[in-house]
Amino acid sequence: MSPPSSLPRMSEVFIVSEGPFSSKVKKAIAGLGAAAAMTACGGSEPAFDGYRIEMDTSAPWAQEADAEERLRDIVDGVVEKFHAPPDAMDGVTIKMVDGNFKCGYLDNAGGCSNGDDHEIKVKADVGCPERLVLAHEALHHILWYTTGDPDDHHEQHPEMWEKVEPDLKCPVPVRR
Repeated sequence: MSPPSSLPRMSEVFIVSEGPFSSKVKKAIAGLGAAAAMTACGGSEPAFDGYRIEMDTSAPWAQEADAEERLRDIVDGVVEKFHAPPDAMDGVTIKMVDGNFKCGYLDNAGGCSNGDDHEIKVKADVGCPERLVLAHEALHHILWYTTGDPDDHHEQHPEMWEKVEPDLKCPVPVRR
């Protein structure tokens, strides 16, 4: 059985220099076969191209005209930084919510990525988009998409996860 046409060809997947992350690339390429098998065996296919953002928050920054653009800059930056396939975020709904919530075994999470449901949920009431754990959750989703393991290499490659830590300070708004 051939993989679905929506999956990238192996030669298009990643271009990454040698180092601890290079083993991740080999695993990601192998994971594409697993992703194809999962889809062929009834796994859920993305419902739409690209990703969408739902604002279910009263956070002041979310009321600003550039709120969605700032969130998209964060997600697109993670996709680019980790050389993820262009369709890695297809069908994902990113939900901005107030307060913590249940995620897996955590009763009080501030972020959650559920690849099977194509959903990322993030606590939005933290001051500004740059302080969100959105980049961290986007990386979990990309790992799920490419390897089938959203928690892959937390301990083995802390430098990878450090690249998606939220900023501690909000940028000073530019007044026009």
